[in-house]
Amino acid sequence: MKKGATIELVLPLTLAIIDGLLVKAGDVRFVLPLVFVDECMELSKEQVDSACGRNLVSVRGELVSYVRLREMFDIISEYPPLEQIVIVKFEGMRSGVVVDEIIGIHQTVIKSLGSIYRDVEGVSGGTILGDGEVALIVDVAKVIQCAETEEKKETKAG
Repeated sequence: MKKGATIELVLPLTLAIIDGLLVKAGDVRFVLPLVFVDECMELSKEQVDSACGRNLVSVRGELVSYVRLREMFDIISEYPPLEQIVIVKFEGMRSGVVVDEIIGIHQTVIKSLGSIYRDVEGVSGGTILGDGEVALIVDVAKVIQCAETEEKKETKAG
């Protein structure tokens, strides 16, 4: 007579795993799909001040517009002394995503947010991290669209 246990593991057909860049804005963690990440750099207060109130930064001689995740998602907490900017690229357009901290590369299982949160702008899903916390997966195309829209508003106002 044999003894033992049988375990059946059922995986949903929609299970998708991506490589992502885990970042933090305030106390909230986000994942940027690594396929869209071009480069990461520091964003100093001097660079911000030299843009005269516009969300533009010079990256290797090219002006790149950026969006702060703090502002996009209304995260209220103290700003760090030195912010980080992740340059993302989508369909030939480059934009920046400003965060407080870059944590590192993270393999991410994408989870749907459900019908209630389906229309939240700038988020394409979520993931559960190793410590049980949830990180939102950033919709890079929407972030670039927001950065471009802000740049156009600032150009018209200026």
